[in-house]
Amino acid sequence: MSQSMNSPVVEVVVTRRKAGSSRAAFLNTMTLAEQKLKTMPGFQRRQLLEGDDDNVIDLVWWESLDAAQAALGILNQDAELMTAFGDVLDPDHMTMMHLAPVALSQK
Repeated sequence: MSQSMNSPVVEVVVTRRKAGSSRAAFLNTMTLAEQKLKTMPGFQRRQLLEGDDDNVIDLVWWESLDAAQAALGILNQDAELMTAFGDVLDPDHMTMMHLAPVALSQK
């Protein structure tokens, strides 16, 4: 990523719902996560995408990579949230990345 640590980023998490977990439990956990995300400095917005095959993409817009990493450090210490994630997300199918928006020139 060729942007500075203070440029906007989108956090992309690609994961899958854990086998045997209910959609209701999954949605409750994602709601809990969003409530906590909204309290983090630098949080801008979030969108959750879900496929028929239990694949999930979680997109979180941050003011900067620094803000995203700081929030990750705090949320990873949140026992309630980590337990909820463990109940509904498949840890063997999880990828996280931080990507910078790309401005395309208009010709």
